[in-house]
Amino acid sequence: MTCDNWLPMSRNSNDSVTMPPRSAVSRFPVVLLSLLGLIAFLASSATAEQTVFGISAQRAWVRWMPAGLPMAGYLTLHNGSTADVFLTGASSPDFATVELHQSTTGADGAAHMKRVERLAIPAGGHATLQPGDYHLMLMQPRHSIAPGEMVTLQLTLDDGRSLTVEFLVKPADQDA
Repeated sequence: MTCDNWLPMSRNSNDSVTMPPRSAVSRFPVVLLSLLGLIAFLASSATAEQTVFGISAQRAWVRWMPAGLPMAGYLTLHNGSTADVFLTGASSPDFATVELHQSTTGADGAAHMKRVERLAIPAGGHATLQPGDYHLMLMQPRHSIAPGEMVTLQLTLDDGRSLTVEFLVKPADQDA
């Protein structure tokens, strides 16, 4: 018996064993790995960038907090259009309230956070929501949320357009 006894075989009318062509069998692992790679690429692309009418969202993630505490959402918004656009709001099926906030450090060195009404995404440029600066404050989770899960946010722009973005939930001690 050879090492090839695992290959699919069939019997023909004169009771001899017929093996599949060797080239077809040897290509199977290559084809399978290629398909798996394509699936992984498409899955990562779905969370890596989402675009609507020239506005794209990249690197969207949420800092997880335990026990129903507010969480923060971060991402980079790119504006491929020739006009400034403003982020004016957000909502989520996963949180009761979503607000746009900005963190600052006062002259006294104390950290402050305030709600803002809108954030400019300049024409041909980008706006970054990041720890210590602009962020989406995600309050009152509607269900249990754990690191590694995805949450959905609907971002609203000043011209009425909206962009649905999937955010990856990361542990509290892990940035970007």
